Amino acid sequence: KKAFWQGAVQEKLGLAAAKGKKAASAAVKKGLKYFKKKTSGADEDSERTTSSRGADGEDADDDAADFGDSQTSSSKLVGKENYDYNHGYSNEETEVEARIAFGIFFLSLLGDLKMYLTQQTPGTPPVVDKPKFMKHRTANGDTPSSGMYFLLSNFLRGQIFDSFVEARLAEVRSRRVVPEDAPLFAIVANYHRLNRIDFGLNHIRPSVRRIATDPNLPGNYLIKWNRSVRGRVSELTSAQTYNGDWNLAVAQLTEDCRESSAILIDTMMVLWSRLQE
Repeated sequence: KKAFWQGAVQEKLGLAAAKGKKAASAAVKKGLKYFKKKTSGADEDSERTTSSRGADGEDADDDAADFGDSQTSSSKLVGKENYDYNHGYSNEETEVEARIAFGIFFLSLLGDLKMYLTQQTPGTPPVVDKPKFMKHRTANGDTPSSGMYFLLSNFLRGQIFDSFVEARLAEVRSRRVVPEDAPLFAIVANYHRLNRIDFGLNHIRPSVRRIATDPNLPGNYLIKWNRSVRGRVSELTSAQTYNGDWNLAVAQLTEDCRESSAILIDTMMVLWSRLQE
């Protein structure tokens, strides 16, 4: 009990951290001296320096400080040279795969309205049935002892789930055509509903991938939007005079940034890069 008492554990961790810091500091000093020898080629000066312990400590500390400063300054520039204001990072394939993965997950979880809606009497609108949803998830492997069951139980207690269901019901009642620039979730869910395709994983996976990667379908609309916004932010924050109505451009950018999952993030990335400059 003494060995695992909180105070004893913290004391041991503190000692281990102090030893690690001391070893790391010694390794940095040793490495700096080695590279200093290699670059200067003055072995005699190096030997005289090592004979003077105090001077050596001061030099090593200064070098370590310079090394730390250079590391700090370079860390601020991480990604700066790789970031292109007009095109962003060259990770379009990764973005598409992440979009597909999240689409499959949420469609298998919430795509089928029948999983969480019940029509109590004929001719009346369906209502939310949370016990039915949890029973369905349990039958699909999310047992009460699983982490997913705990996550969903808390999710159902909040207002997000109720708001989501209301929006889905309003979408179905309106009978409006799903636009081409709609989210991937809405497009695939509408495709399955119209064609009466089951929302099982074996059916959702190919549908999501086909729709997300087909060039004739809106799989890349957000990427094009990102590129135009990056270019606009770059022009607005440039040292050169903006060619156009600056106030109108800022107002439009503000509206675009309401799409906070991608456009706002990309806008802030360009702004942070500009601030570093």
